[in-house]
Amino acid sequence: MHLKNSPSFTLCPHPLGGCVTELVVSVAGCASSSRRGFYCAWGGSPLGIAKHAAWMDFSAVPCYATGAVERYLETVLKEDVQEVFDHFCACFNIRILFYSPTGKQLKVGLNRPNSDYCNLVQTHLYGLQACLDLDERKRREALAQGKMVCYQCHAGLVEAIKPVFYEGQLLGYVAIGQIRPDEAIPKGVAALWRHRREIAVLDQAYRNLPCVPREKIDHILGLFSILVDYIVSRKMVILKGRSILEEVRSFIESNIEKNISISEAASHVSRSPSTVSHLFREKTGKSFKHYVIEAKLARAEEHMTNEPLTTVAKAAAGVGYPDPLYFSRIYKRYRNFPPSLYRQLTKSPVRSSLPTKRRTSGGVEGGVPP
Repeated sequence: MHLKNSPSFTLCPHPLGGCVTELVVSVAGCASSSRRGFYCAWGGSPLGIAKHAAWMDFSAVPCYATGAVERYLETVLKEDVQEVFDHFCACFNIRILFYSPTGKQLKVGLNRPNSDYCNLVQTHLYGLQACLDLDERKRREALAQGKMVCYQCHAGLVEAIKPVFYEGQLLGYVAIGQIRPDEAIPKGVAALWRHRREIAVLDQAYRNLPCVPREKIDHILGLFSILVDYIVSRKMVILKGRSILEEVRSFIESNIEKNISISEAASHVSRSPSTVSHLFREKTGKSFKHYVIEAKLARAEEHMTNEPLTTVAKAAAGVGYPDPLYFSRIYKRYRNFPPSLYRQLTKSPVRSSLPTKRRTSGGVEGGVPP
């Protein structure tokens, strides 16, 4: 993975007045449509959800219904994640953490606590809530844009947020940071501190943090992206429970006698229809509609096989086709032979003579047109 563009610094409003510097970095390979994976962020303070943030504009931010996800899944980290975090933390002297989708802290590299500098700034200047609000704003911004967002916090430390989803499913987010990009404390922070306390205390805490030149930030961001991809590829983060795809499949099977729409299925798992559609094509090679039809035909075949007296009309009605003629046309289109032939041959010794062609997304296997 590499960075699309060089980082650019802009000014963004500060919730307490004034501005803070924002560094935005676009990362090649981040999916903006499916938004797979975890939130990955680095920062000097833990991320949280701002309960009162009227200054934020969330109107353009999509909702992924984290609560709905947790009905089915639990994020589970393997011990290898702790080892990777420890190595990264030791090499760069950077704090790195993994949070669940609800913000619960799951792993911390070397079990390193929050830095003294962050504690001082949070306690005596801006307050913890200001950090949480800014982190939440940037987390939502990264979600909306589908790319890594890097910025400086109120204390002048570099932080970043990278959204990565798996199957449209949020696994959690990683936070790393407490990186100072300059030799001296930002002038605004120093000026506020001098009005209250001796600057030497804050200055020493600031200098204890690792200093990374701004021209090297790109490389650290790129390495961090690779680290996240590595954790996912090695399946160090797994989902305990049923995935979205499995939940939708179960919904289809439980409502096989109905005319199931993709909107209904998406609503059941609190996802958008486009997310469910993309997921089915990616994981099954079929459209949602194609998958539902195949499931209905398979259930009808099951009825005709297991219940000798079941007629084609009864089997069709049982899977949501009140018109047996329409069902027969659909069946023949997908199976390349009529359901009446299936019913006859499954009850005779010559069952093996059934045609084996199946309809694919592009037609019927073997060259037979749909």
